[in-house]
Amino acid sequence: MITQDLFQEPEVFITVCSVAGVAKFGKSVKNLDRRLVLNWNNFEDHQPGDMVALFDCDPEDKDRRCNNSNIIELARDSVNVECSRGYQRTTVRLERKNLSTKGETSLGWWIAYLRRSQTSSSWLVLKSNTLRIRPHWMRELRNVIGDIPLTSLMIPGTHDAGAYMEYDHIRCENIYVRYYICQEDSIYDQLVHGIRYLDVRVAHYPSTPEKFWVNHDKYRIRPLITLLEDVKRFVEETKEIIFLDFHGFPIGFTSRLIHDELFQFINKEIGKYLVPKTVPASQLTPNMLWRTNKTIVITYAESSISSLNDYLWPYLVHAWGNKRKIGDLEKYLADILVNFKQTSYFWSAMAEITPKPIDYVSKPRYGLRGFAEHVNIPLTYWFQRKNWYSNCMIVATDFYLGNNLIEMAVEVNRHKKLA
Repeated sequence: MITQDLFQEPEVFITVCSVAGVAKFGKSVKNLDRRLVLNWNNFEDHQPGDMVALFDCDPEDKDRRCNNSNIIELARDSVNVECSRGYQRTTVRLERKNLSTKGETSLGWWIAYLRRSQTSSSWLVLKSNTLRIRPHWMRELRNVIGDIPLTSLMIPGTHDAGAYMEYDHIRCENIYVRYYICQEDSIYDQLVHGIRYLDVRVAHYPSTPEKFWVNHDKYRIRPLITLLEDVKRFVEETKEIIFLDFHGFPIGFTSRLIHDELFQFINKEIGKYLVPKTVPASQLTPNMLWRTNKTIVITYAESSISSLNDYLWPYLVHAWGNKRKIGDLEKYLADILVNFKQTSYFWSAMAEITPKPIDYVSKPRYGLRGFAEHVNIPLTYWFQRKNWYSNCMIVATDFYLGNNLIEMAVEVNRHKKLA
């Protein structure tokens, strides 16, 4: 239960552009991906001359070089503010680095809303923020969310979490790759950033050395073992709670024996961390899991299998609108949030645009990156509505760094109270 309205104050935040391409410099080619995006909202009193800027140091740190009258000269990119809400892609790329669950959480980039002082030539920082990772956010909120049922928390997730690939213009400009890659970070990096729900489709290929693979529909992506190893590494480092949703089995699951073989494979890798079905979903709280050091909840799409296994939770309900247009998706999600609120089971709002076969022909270069870029910022603001963030549970998206749902989920859960 949340008694106050959130997300009403002015805010700035950084997202990462989903679309990608290349630029040619003579014979060399440079990837244009992971560009940082400046976002601002609720600045109803914006004035002529206001700016939003990107920095590689904290603009409010008085001991750092950013704090001076020429602060705007130190900006790596900036935009003039002409409305209360907006966004601007920058020319700055978020370089890849080895993420860690220990140490500094800032990724080294800050955003600031700036206004000229009326009494001097200096700039005032009205609001600032940093792009950060959130490896421990659930444990950090333990005193707040510890005894609140998991079904009442807001959980950020990734749709087709295992269908990830770093952008490479040679591989990723292929039309098929454009329409089956949904993420660009490894499972470990997704979790370090703050994702706590992984939507996974598993296929069985008996004639390959690795029999179980992560698929996107009929497309084979990578061995399942890589996903399980990333999940295991993360929970051992953090004790965070993970929803591992076996959403579908698109290829090769022709008998119960194969499902049994899959569970034995899963159990061998992460069995010691699996949450047993000892209480109903509506009563399962974080503290119950932390007391037993079992923090991986596996939901399983095949009910005939999960009903006979103490460690496979029932089918996780997916509110999937199958919508191609933003307005249709917004209406669908608004309707289901009314119907799904106060549920006694685990469920996920699949908050992504679904392309149609015609898009492969009419928009061959658009791909899932293009659709994600189209919807991620709008859905950020949809879920800032009280009747949305109060009623949702899991929210799964494509190219998740293109929205601000992780930061929003942390804020929403920080204000949760027992009913």
